[in-house]
Amino acid sequence: MEKLYIGNNLIAKIDELNNLTGLTELKDVVFKGNPFALVNPTLYDSKPSDKDPAEIYPEIQKRLPYVEIIDGNTV
Repeated sequence: MEKLYIGNNLIAKIDELNNLTGLTELKDVVFKGNPFALVNPTLYDSKPSDKDPAEIYPEIQKRLPYVEIIDGNTV
C-alpha cells in the first residue's frame, strides 16, 4: 500500500498513527480534517486555530518516517 487517505475521520490523538508503523511502503497520506490534524491542543499549549495545521507534520513524520507526502504536501 502506498497511499492512505483517511481525512475527515475521528482520529482524535496523533498516537493512533502508531498503528500504521508497520506500513513501511506507505508514501502518501491524507489526515486533514481529523481532530488531531487540527493542531492537537495536547501537543501545543494553544487553541487549535492559533497554529498552522502543517505544524503537525513533524509529529506525523516521527511516527511514519517513510512517508513522503502529507496532505498533498511533499515533506
